[in-house]
Amino acid sequence: ARKLQLSDNKGFSLRKAFNPKIAGFRCDSLHVESLLNINAIEKIIVKLGILTLDTVSITVGKIPIGAEKDAVITDYNFDGFCEFVVPDKNSAARGGMDYYYFLFDTISMHFVEIESLPKFIGNFKLDVKNQRVKIYCPDEACFAYYKYENKSFKLVQGEFKP
Repeated sequence: ARKLQLSDNKGFSLRKAFNPKIAGFRCDSLHVESLLNINAIEKIIVKLGILTLDTVSITVGKIPIGAEKDAVITDYNFDGFCEFVVPDKNSAARGGMDYYYFLFDTISMHFVEIESLPKFIGNFKLDVKNQRVKIYCPDEACFAYYKYENKSFKLVQGEFKP
């Protein structure tokens, strides 16, 4: 597979590649694959068709094999760029599971893992109208809204109880 450079000879850039409005595709056109290290994912590879857009190194043992198959690719910080969330179904317990969040950093032009959203949650939904993420507590008896501001998600409404 071809690794996409910041800009190839056709003027295609990563900035455009991750911005579906400019590039003319939907975030769900992207997909992720993994490189393995015995029992866990070592790297997540983000692709558009056969083009490799980015390779994200993962702390070995952090995300189990197969979790990347359930990745949700969408613009969840509402900046116009595609991001992805990897749910770990192997961690499911007490009505929740671990989620790993990756944002596209427009400065470095790479995906980076963020930890400003709760890791062990029941579920999440996007509140597009108000540009925020609704995070459900593991038993879904409560929820909280988080908004992306200054390179981090901040709690703006509700209370999250892990």
